[in-house]
Amino acid sequence: MKVQFADLSDRFDADIRTLTTLLHVVTWFHPSFSFGWVLEDLRGSLLDELDFVNEAKNAEKTAVELHDVKGLYIPKVHWSLTNKRVLTTEFIRGCKADDLLEIKRMGLRPADVMTSVLECFGRQIFCTGFLHSDPHPANFIVRKVNGEAQVVVWSSIVHFIESCFDNENDP
Repeated sequence: MKVQFADLSDRFDADIRTLTTLLHVVTWFHPSFSFGWVLEDLRGSLLDELDFVNEAKNAEKTAVELHDVKGLYIPKVHWSLTNKRVLTTEFIRGCKADDLLEIKRMGLRPADVMTSVLECFGRQIFCTGFLHSDPHPANFIVRKVNGEAQVVVWSSIVHFIESCFDNENDP
C-alpha cells in the first residue's frame, strides 16, 4: 500500500512557485538561460506521479507489455482500495533488489536478478517506449518462485519515450 502525504499537493504547488521564481531570477541575470520549458515538462510529469490511479493504470499496462519477461512480476492492483491518493496492490514478501546477502540466502543467483532487470528495462527502452522512471532498490523486490529468482516491480511510475526506431526499418 502506498499512501500520499495529506499536504503533498500544497507542498508541490509551493515548490513549483519557488522554482518558477528562481528561474525568473536566473533569467534576469543570464538572459540566454531559457529553461522554463524544463520546469513545465517537469511539472506535468510530477502531476502524473501524484495521481495514484494513473500509476495503477501504468502498472497494469506494464504487466501486459512485459508478461513474457522471465523472472519478472508486476503486482496486481486492488482497485476497490485504490484512489488518487492511495495505491493498493497485492502483498508480496521478498527482499530489496540490492540485498545480496538475502538473495544468496534464498539460494538465488544475483546474476539471474540482474538479467531480469536488464530484460525489463531493455524491453521498455527499445520496444515499448513505456519506461519505469524510478528504478531504485526500494521499487524492486526479489522473491523465490518455484526455485527461481523473480523480480517484483513496484511503483510503476512510467513515462512514454519517443522510440528512436522505425518498426518498418528495424534490422
